[in-house]
Amino acid sequence: MGRPFFEVWPEVDDEVGPVIESAYAGDASFFEDLPVTLLRQGAPHQAWFTFSYTPVEDEDGRIAGALCLCRETTEAVLAKQRAAFLLELEGVLRPLTEPREVIAAAQRALGEHLGANRVGYGDVAEDERFFTTEHNWTDGTVEHHSGLHDLAAFGPPVLEAMRHGVTLRVNDAATEPAFAGAEVQAAFAGLELKASLVVSLVKGGRLTAALYVHQSTPRYWSDDEARLVEEVAERTWSAVERARAEAELRRSEARYREFFETAGDAIFIEDVDGRYVEVNAAACRLIGYPRDELIGMDSRLLLGGDDVGPAATWRRTGGRDQPAVADRRLRRKDGSWVEVEISAGSLSNGGVEAVVRDISARRAAEARQRLMLNELNHRVKNSLATVQAIAAQTLQRADVPKDVRDTFAARLIALAQANDVLIAEDWSGAGLEAIAAQVASPHAESGRPERFSYGGPPVHLPPKSATAMALALHELATNAAKYGALSKPEGQVSLSWDVDPAAGEIAISWRERGGPPVSPPARSGFGTRLIRQGLKADLQAKVAVSYEPEGLVCSITAPLPGTDPGPLEIG
Repeated sequence: MGRPFFEVWPEVDDEVGPVIESAYAGDASFFEDLPVTLLRQGAPHQAWFTFSYTPVEDEDGRIAGALCLCRETTEAVLAKQRAAFLLELEGVLRPLTEPREVIAAAQRALGEHLGANRVGYGDVAEDERFFTTEHNWTDGTVEHHSGLHDLAAFGPPVLEAMRHGVTLRVNDAATEPAFAGAEVQAAFAGLELKASLVVSLVKGGRLTAALYVHQSTPRYWSDDEARLVEEVAERTWSAVERARAEAELRRSEARYREFFETAGDAIFIEDVDGRYVEVNAAACRLIGYPRDELIGMDSRLLLGGDDVGPAATWRRTGGRDQPAVADRRLRRKDGSWVEVEISAGSLSNGGVEAVVRDISARRAAEARQRLMLNELNHRVKNSLATVQAIAAQTLQRADVPKDVRDTFAARLIALAQANDVLIAEDWSGAGLEAIAAQVASPHAESGRPERFSYGGPPVHLPPKSATAMALALHELATNAAKYGALSKPEGQVSLSWDVDPAAGEIAISWRERGGPPVSPPARSGFGTRLIRQGLKADLQAKVAVSYEPEGLVCSITAPLPGTDPGPLEIG
């Protein structure tokens, strides 16, 4: 108090002096947000004031003084400038689609706004130590110094502060105690750096990126400049992440488009109304329509107008989790039809994507296969009939016993019946229950299911094994009818089987009871050899025959189809 104005603020003499002189000359004045340069903390700072000077007269009407109403508006002015800059920066960054473009634009805008020598933005490695900037901006007075930098070179305090997201303000690295030491000073000198403002970006608890502003001469960084760089850092990070996500999306879309267009199968995408909104090149080739004609077309037109398009096929399943698969015919543009398999599934927008595969060649091959199989079945039956006729004529000689002729004929019939089981399943094999039913059929009696009972879990045998099993069971049934349980009215045969998945085996049991007493034969006949050798060769089976007092028992143990049979044994 009491000191002359310009003794307190000599630095404003040029701006304020003429205003005061004008007030003492009788002229009032008003200034809004007048910029002035003040010395604060030993350094010049830009400040703004809104003030007025009004002359004050004494009793004689002379100017005796001046009334000054003054308010500093620096914060408001800087906030307005900061908002205007950030708004302009947002407009610059928004249309950019590549991360490199975003970084370059943000660096240039910030550097020119602050009058800095160098500005850079980059990513920090997962170890939160090594920082990489691909390219930075300079005003031309310093080198770029882009590339990989070791943050630890600037001292542990700098590294720890950055890891905790603390904004670093270095006004003069040469005089600040925190940066004393030859190694740290060498790091600053290597970057032609005296002053720096660094904003760390900690995301998800980890230092991920940083934005720095460099000055080759000492510089006092104000709070407003620090806030501005922090805002720019956040906006740059957001814009870079957005650009990276968009770039990845474009790459993903490009990969999808490449797959979509190069897929061998036809792909049709329908909206909720069943109209095509997208098709690939294979779809156009399949039905002969160009893409522009297919887009917007009702899918039912390609399927004869019925409500059997891919969308309808899928919707009829009543679910959205699993695709629906159906065989249909598509009408080509030339009016011809093509057989296709349609697999349709839902899209998130309510539409349907259908993958359509031409199965014309497969259908033709299946038809040829059916024709060949029918011809084969016919020839096999004819061949067996021919063999039976030749055998009957040959064995009619007087020296061939009738029982031999009957046995041979029965075995031929059993072979033919085994083939019938295979024919019924297109030579893909036969179920053990079907084989047992065929063997039991001649011996079944109405009202007496226990006469020849059979049963067990489902077991499917391959063709060769099925034939061997049918012949072996037929031989057992024939012997039972001639000598065993089936030769007596009260006799019974029980055929059962079980599966042991852990051991990978199937156990079959043939048990007779109620027949005449049995005893082991003096020698092994053809039938016994057929059972033992045939099952060994074709099923890798172990066969045990036991002549129990109540009747014959035959136990067969064989590996399940498709398992390793191990060493072969015959009981």
